[in-house]
Amino acid sequence: MSIFRNRKVRVIIEVCVLSVIAVLIILYAGNYKEEAKKNLSLSEENSESDQKVFDLWYSYTVYEPYLKEAAARYEEETGIKVRLTYYTTIDYLEKISNASTEGNGPDLFLMSEEELQNAVLLGIAEQNYDTDIYNEDNYTLKSMDSIEFVDRQYGYPLGFETTVFAANKTYVDEMPKTFNDVKTFADNFNNGDDSHDYSNVTSILKWDISDVFYSYGFLGAYLNVGGENGDNPSEIDVNSENAVNAGKYYYSLAEYFYTEAASAEYDNVINEFFEGKIVYTIASADIIARISQSGMSVELSVLPNLTDELKSRAVSVTDIIMVNPFGDMKEEAREFAKLLTYDMAEEMYDICGVISTKKAEYDNSYIDIFLEAYEASVGMPKLMTTSDYWLQVNVAMTNIWNGSDVTEELNKLNTNLDARIN
Repeated sequence: MSIFRNRKVRVIIEVCVLSVIAVLIILYAGNYKEEAKKNLSLSEENSESDQKVFDLWYSYTVYEPYLKEAAARYEEETGIKVRLTYYTTIDYLEKISNASTEGNGPDLFLMSEEELQNAVLLGIAEQNYDTDIYNEDNYTLKSMDSIEFVDRQYGYPLGFETTVFAANKTYVDEMPKTFNDVKTFADNFNNGDDSHDYSNVTSILKWDISDVFYSYGFLGAYLNVGGENGDNPSEIDVNSENAVNAGKYYYSLAEYFYTEAASAEYDNVINEFFEGKIVYTIASADIIARISQSGMSVELSVLPNLTDELKSRAVSVTDIIMVNPFGDMKEEAREFAKLLTYDMAEEMYDICGVISTKKAEYDNSYIDIFLEAYEASVGMPKLMTTSDYWLQVNVAMTNIWNGSDVTEELNKLNTNLDARIN
């Protein structure tokens, strides 16, 4: 503006007028652009509102790649968008219930079987009447048990996790039938009577003793909480004679193969196993990929019995897709639940590493072993009052491993569970 300061008044006035006109033009253009932008935004919003959208909430990130792939396929086939939302497990069902009451809850959600009673009582679990597909012809018996509560089916079985017994075939020629056989192997280890090279071995048997998921099988055959389906509060029995004997046998393994909990974290144990330092271990399904990556000769089996008289039984956890009765698009939610649990089920392991509960033919024999182990496993109790069941069993088994009286520990566990349930 300084170049205009010495001009005649007339010129200044003309310039001012022209400037005002220019400003008005700029303001008009700006308003026009802003209005056009708003109109475009409204158009996009209207376009999105024209598209059908329903919500799926989940709290287990392991399924994320699978959910995203299924949502993309469903949208491509139907034009309906599935909006995926992650929430932590803290107060998860309560969040769903509260949101549903306010009219903005999910149309379907992913949950674990042990939360089934809570979901039913909160009114957010729709029954599954599709018995033509969801039956024992198409799904494992264990998965059908997982969605049953008081003789009714709720939800759709998705995937599971359990444990198996693993052996490094570099060191063993046949799988043990019992843990007594493992003890015998340890007694005769490296005695010079065979040609195996054991120079790298630091442990005969080692697993993550700090995580009850991997230790549960030693007492699992005799821990009855809620009956076979986990939904009967009148069935509580964790301190029977067999349970006590199994607990004593578990302690005998501590004497044979004692391991400090701090040094037995699962990832460390598995790394040591694939480094050839451990002969036998107990593993979850992630071991399948590790075997493929390592090229090591490994054999898997259902958890061996403790002895010829005492059984073992690993625990399993089944995840369920649940349709919410409060949802606005229940029919579409059921269709998507079927896509996840039936139509795409054979692809789930390849996409996210979780094995489907659906019966299927796999080229991978290790997956078949896990399905066999899952069918033989005991599921989690579904009662709301056993929400801290994991913690209580973990405390009892840790104390037994460290030398506490078995009968006393199991009596305490039985008393605590009975008081909570009844």
